[in-house]
Amino acid sequence: NRISSSLRLQSPIIEIPQNIQVVTAKLMQDQQIFDMLEGATRNVSGVTRVEHWDNYANINMRGSRVNPFRNGINVSTTWGPLTEDMSMVERIEFVKGPAGFMLSNGNASGLYNVVTKKPSGRTKGEATLTLGSFDLYRAALDFDGKLSKDGKLLYRINVMGQAKGSHRQFDYNNRYSIAPVLKYLIDDNTAITLEYTHQFSQVNMIGTNYAFSKKGYADLPKDFTTGEGNFDPTNMNDKSLLIVFDHKINDNWKFTGQGAYFNYTQVGMSMWPDAITGADENIMTRRVYISEDYAIAKTGQFYVNGEEKTGNVNHKILAGIDLSDKINYYDWVQSALLTDLDIYNPVYGTMNASNMPVFDRSVDIKVRGLQYKNAYNAFYVQDELGFLNNALRLTVAGRYTTLKTANVYSGDFKDSKFTPRLGLSWSINKNTSVYALRDESFNENYGADWEGKSFNPLTGTNYELGFKKDWMDGKWNSTFAVYQITNNNILTADLDPSHYPGGVIPANPFSRQSGQS
Repeated sequence: NRISSSLRLQSPIIEIPQNIQVVTAKLMQDQQIFDMLEGATRNVSGVTRVEHWDNYANINMRGSRVNPFRNGINVSTTWGPLTEDMSMVERIEFVKGPAGFMLSNGNASGLYNVVTKKPSGRTKGEATLTLGSFDLYRAALDFDGKLSKDGKLLYRINVMGQAKGSHRQFDYNNRYSIAPVLKYLIDDNTAITLEYTHQFSQVNMIGTNYAFSKKGYADLPKDFTTGEGNFDPTNMNDKSLLIVFDHKINDNWKFTGQGAYFNYTQVGMSMWPDAITGADENIMTRRVYISEDYAIAKTGQFYVNGEEKTGNVNHKILAGIDLSDKINYYDWVQSALLTDLDIYNPVYGTMNASNMPVFDRSVDIKVRGLQYKNAYNAFYVQDELGFLNNALRLTVAGRYTTLKTANVYSGDFKDSKFTPRLGLSWSINKNTSVYALRDESFNENYGADWEGKSFNPLTGTNYELGFKKDWMDGKWNSTFAVYQITNNNILTADLDPSHYPGGVIPANPFSRQSGQS
């Protein structure tokens, strides 16, 4: 019934004026969920995962894709991060709607925060071996304990290896991960945690799971594939380093500082059909594209949590700064045609050394790839005021964010905005509460118009009313919420003929800002 410290708040979930739902490692283990692509979202209402590639989880809430977080840090990249393996995950927290206390420059629909396993101070170990259909072989180890006799140096290490086939011919997903963590207790009030994660995933060509047909949904069988058995694999590496410094200033105040470095690479191919032709609309012209991505992200977060009292009013105070700098290089420009495929009577094995596509990677991705830079800095402060013995809570907060981006499509732009947050929560009893919330979001609006000009940032406002109930001493919880999200500067197709040569609108027109949604 509580959130992790990486979400920064000090109150139980039932007292927070926000719809937050938590999926624990124990639940995912009981359901045999091995990664974010395998059903973690089925435990959260209103959350769906759009079927996509085998690298990142495309998760949607409240009408749009939400940002992936890891330990309170936004880790979204062009095609990443690599979906987390559950062997290293303690819990997943789904935050619905904009959350100024986290990152109001995220999507107005919300975020999900993956919390990785940390040392517990207890000596324990666990080994898991899983065998399953479609040639699934998986082993995982989890060791937790002390490295020094005085109990000040703690460790946790999770290791996983997996080979997995598929119900689709030629498809596979071979993975391994290693996540060692060290925690040093300097004294009773201060600790330093150092965490490294390395995840590797290897799959057949990305996109072979898409079953395109002109005859509608579910026209092709579930085991249909556009892939071949002799394609070179697509390899993905997700590496990160996290350092956390915690210091208890006194009985009422605590300081937390953390810095993270993320490195994501993807090298392989992806497939899309050029056309479907033939008398029976059965011939697919297959085209493959180079699929390469290199992303680096550097993040710093520094904040204080405190509790004070003025008269009969309790104060839970949060204040801090967020810093982030990301750069992505990606190449999907090079492409080549494959042999045609009869989608109703597929014949595989037509690709060989003479007609297999070969892409030019002689030039480094940092030179030949498209580049996208994103950076922000933000300052925020929040006060949760408790009245009537904390039964009634008023949250007042503000965040000032500066966005800076640069890419080949939208050029450079910099913009700043103050986003206020106002929430009210009332505990009817210890297991029941109602809340009201107003919060805003502020994030980049990717792309450029027909003149090459950058778009104004995408802003959003969320109004929400909710009812929360805990059951069985908090083992079960439920939330009923009604909300309205308004987004500004939404992009739509530019259908003005005067913006195109000869007045002809192309199949892929420019975008324009259209107002609200």
